[in-house]
Amino acid sequence: MTLVGRLYELGFEFWSGDEHFLLTEMEVAEPWSAIWSRDTSDVGVQILECTPDTPRVLPLSLRVWLSEVGGRVQFEGRHPVVCPYLGNPGPPLIYTDPFSIIPAFDPTAMPLVEFGTDTEDEPADILIMSWADQEKSMYWSKKFWAEKRRSEDLPQDYEITCPNGAIDAKIEGIWYETTFVGYIRKNFQWGGFPGWERYPNRPEKELQFLREGLLPI
Repeated sequence: MTLVGRLYELGFEFWSGDEHFLLTEMEVAEPWSAIWSRDTSDVGVQILECTPDTPRVLPLSLRVWLSEVGGRVQFEGRHPVVCPYLGNPGPPLIYTDPFSIIPAFDPTAMPLVEFGTDTEDEPADILIMSWADQEKSMYWSKKFWAEKRRSEDLPQDYEITCPNGAIDAKIEGIWYETTFVGYIRKNFQWGGFPGWERYPNRPEKELQFLREGLLPI
């Protein structure tokens, strides 16, 4: 909520569905009713409900997130300084990797209601945590999605393999070594846009404004 309020002060345009929009002051006070209600399916509740007796299926850190936060958090959007690429297809290509947690089962895997019945003799499932940073910058493009459906060369999503009985789980497909908690930690360190870590010329003033006073995780 702190980061959403600061992005609002910067004039950040959030993205949802096929539109960009600015938040109102009322929506900043309850961002879950404005940003993520436009594209949500209570997936966090569904995931927990389908695995009530099999805690080993999901890592503890993720179960806590789903029960306390609920599921989706999405900072995809655009801003001329903080997140300049989304919606602007020309160079330079800057992938800021906006903070995003959109837990969803791989649609090619078993149905959600059957997930908790997995056994050691059956193949593991994939829980998609977020799109890759390149996708977050390009998914506004209908051309991109048309190519995504035809290609196997596009970036791997950020994923966790399940069943997973760990306290915290490694995220696969991400551009740095991290676990689920580590992913949240790095996003707080970079004000929600950790992709800037890879660029020498970054908006230090705006990033410092976003992360000022955030408590360590």
